[in-house]
Amino acid sequence: MIMQAEKDYYRAIDGLRALAIGLVLVFHSRLSWFPGGFIGVDVFFVISGFLITRLILLELDAGSFSFEKFYLRRIARLMPALFCTILATLLLGILFLDPIQLEELSESSFAAIFSVSNFLFWFRFDYFSSTADSELLLHTWSLAVEEQFYLLWPLVILGVVRLFKKGAQSVPVLMLGVASIAICVFVIPYDQEAVFYLMPFRVHQFVLGAALAFAGPLKSEKQRGVIGVVGIIALLMLGIGVEGGLPAPLIDPIAEISATMLLPACAATLVIWGANSSFTKSILTIEPLLWIGRRSYSIYLVHWPLGVYFFHTFERQSELLSVVLILLSIIAGSFMHWAIEKRFRLKADSTFIETKTSILASITIFLSVLFIASLYKVSDGLPVRLSEEVRGAYSGFDELITNTEAAMDHLRCLNLSSQQSPADYDRQYCTPSSNGEPKYLILGDSWAANTYLLMKNAYPSTTFHRFGVAGCRVRLLNRFKPGELEYCQDLYRYAFEELIEKENYAGVIVSSSWEREYSQTAELVAYLLENNVRPIVIGHYLIFPRSVPNTVFGSISMADAFTKLNDLNVAIENTNQRDEELSRALGPGIQLLRPLSIQCGSHCEIADSGNRLLYRDTNHFTSAGGQFFAETFRKNYPNLFIP
Repeated sequence: MIMQAEKDYYRAIDGLRALAIGLVLVFHSRLSWFPGGFIGVDVFFVISGFLITRLILLELDAGSFSFEKFYLRRIARLMPALFCTILATLLLGILFLDPIQLEELSESSFAAIFSVSNFLFWFRFDYFSSTADSELLLHTWSLAVEEQFYLLWPLVILGVVRLFKKGAQSVPVLMLGVASIAICVFVIPYDQEAVFYLMPFRVHQFVLGAALAFAGPLKSEKQRGVIGVVGIIALLMLGIGVEGGLPAPLIDPIAEISATMLLPACAATLVIWGANSSFTKSILTIEPLLWIGRRSYSIYLVHWPLGVYFFHTFERQSELLSVVLILLSIIAGSFMHWAIEKRFRLKADSTFIETKTSILASITIFLSVLFIASLYKVSDGLPVRLSEEVRGAYSGFDELITNTEAAMDHLRCLNLSSQQSPADYDRQYCTPSSNGEPKYLILGDSWAANTYLLMKNAYPSTTFHRFGVAGCRVRLLNRFKPGELEYCQDLYRYAFEELIEKENYAGVIVSSSWEREYSQTAELVAYLLENNVRPIVIGHYLIFPRSVPNTVFGSISMADAFTKLNDLNVAIENTNQRDEELSRALGPGIQLLRPLSIQCGSHCEIADSGNRLLYRDTNHFTSAGGQFFAETFRKNYPNLFIP
């Protein structure tokens, strides 16, 4: 039996939508109130599973279901507002984005309008990484998941209704959910991003909602009220208590899935199950919640790109700015709801003219998005907007990055990744013969690549071996927690056992973002001394508060970029403080080389005389940077490798 509701619709579900979008807004506005606010998306998946299944079942019972009507309503419900959001984001990109970002936005736009952005972002990055914060259409991954679900789900429901009796129809649906959880458990240790982004791993959340569409309502008003309130409390507690991100490695995949995916979906299911009680409705149908809930889709659409542009403009964060962002998102979303969403939404009794108008409007906006995104793509991000000197830096940047990766032996000797093992390390190439002369190993994380670019240019006659693991601070193996970063342990074990203990180095140059674990750095130094190897410790590289290339390419001139990037008092003070702490931990007699002394004098250079950028992001050198800083480095340390 299909659940019934007043006026064929649960008004309380709008209140649940308001709770979900509220959690998402607080989380994405960078407030600390709900660190698990990302679960709001899980709530939307459950609501969609319930409402879509219920709609299909009602129309099948009435004999009025048609695939054409179903898909046309979904297109009219979702696409006009989505396309308008993408269009506005693209147009604003001309003002805020550099050519690289604008070209990346065009790619994201293509993926979003064809409902495959979840696949694009699966390949690009982790949702919870800092890199994802600047992706303007990142939030469309969840819309892509829903649209992929809508494409297939009517076929599933039709098959279930035809093949199973009414009392047993929920069984195959629930089995799909069990299968989804099972593949999550199997895949999550190997590909965490796939479990987060891809629809098959989210089916269990839709299915929980769908199961309610098959179930009969609870007869007891008291039971409905208790279940609804328990669900609301559970959602709020999960929003407060579930931290973002999937830890690596996952010692217990079942516990992780339960905490971040299954429990929020179960809580939302309880709310919907108890939504027909007067007590639950008294909580969820207060007017402010209903007002926000009815606009939740449009608010969700605009809030993320608005936030990216907002924090691009106001770099210094505060709670006040975050609250302002939430209010702006609600205002902009309300306008979108009034201007676009309400006007193009189709109802069951919509006329042919209304249907045709809505579809034609969607096609028009779709073609506009396609045209502008294509223009950005084929023009390489419209570099014509830039001044001549900035355009010159931009035109040579791709080649500079290619040269940089070649110069630092990217993924061959340095910046080894989580997808690599010791077998991928090209030992013959990365450990050249020194012909009996002293040789030195450069060891560390991605900052080891900076150090290698410096050393090879400053001391060209010295033999350097190199071994670097991106994202892995170098430390002794016993300082890794059990099961922690196993690929790092495997790679560093190789470096310690096969290189340091067998190659007879005159010295090992350790270079890493020490993360204030200076006692562990001192232990590493002690280990080197025990192996009769001279330790040379590299201090902290300066980290600019914003990407150097993005800032340059988004500036009207190199001078303008220089001004923006040289507001560095806090960053310089922080770097100096960390170097002092590291020096104290190492104690006397251990040589600490300080990169900051070459990066910044009276000011901090960002490009050479030919306008080649010295940095490829906020803190990593280009090959030009290695060459530029090498002369000063050698002047500061002229006798570094003289016995």
